[in-house]
Amino acid sequence: RMRTVVCRHWMKGLCMKGDRCEFLHQFSLSKMPLCRHSERCKNTQCPFRHIKESERMECVFYRQGFCIHGGFCRYRHVEREKEDLPHFMQGNCPFGEGCHFAH
Repeated sequence: RMRTVVCRHWMKGLCMKGDRCEFLHQFSLSKMPLCRHSERCKNTQCPFRHIKESERMECVFYRQGFCIHGGFCRYRHVEREKEDLPHFMQGNCPFGEGCHFAH
């Protein structure tokens, strides 16, 4: 498999996997991992990539109703109209106990 993203642990000198690591062990500006703080990053020396929120992919977990990462999610949280939300968030889930969402 091609190593397309620089290893976060290697950057800190902490990667224990060596040649078995699936991430890149060399600096490459175009292959740096995304900054967890994205546009909110205040570190002028931050080595990670920063992508505008409008260019990030949509978070599938937020779209389904809940993302554990909240405001620190690396994906975009898109507000939906009520009719676009999962049934349980509208208060009328037809799946009841068989629904795979927690409610």
